[in-house]
Amino acid sequence: MSSLPADWIVLRSSSLFAAIDPQGAQLSVLRDAGGRDLLCNGDATFWNGRAPILFPIVGTLNNGHYRWKGQLYPLSRHGFARGQRFAVVGTDARSALLGLPVQSTCYGRSAASEVAQQRFVMNQRPSIQPSASSRSRISPSRASLNP
Repeated sequence: MSSLPADWIVLRSSSLFAAIDPQGAQLSVLRDAGGRDLLCNGDATFWNGRAPILFPIVGTLNNGHYRWKGQLYPLSRHGFARGQRFAVVGTDARSALLGLPVQSTCYGRSAASEVAQQRFVMNQRPSIQPSASSRSRISPSRASLNP
């Protein structure tokens, strides 16, 4: 098995091996007990991604922008999360929780918030179950994400 980057999160069960890249919270390696790869290899010739988190949108906006309270804002195809580094909130041998931190300024104060969380859980059977939730505790962040 080739070596993985040191910051990747490894999950194991008796039937699966998974590795998660915090950059985009991507499930980047998934192998069965026999070592067989179950995901595409991310060959940059075709596409260097594997299983990126698409947040807060899937697809493309009209002209790559949205309007909020009369002002136009850019938002790239599939949102911004897939290109961001997620913080590792917690891990154990069979699960990992990652959060997407966002810096916001509200009423002249700077505050950190998480607008998205991604949880990976290794099940007893040969499967991995990702689940996502989004949340925002700071109104300006919510405003910029939910036009």
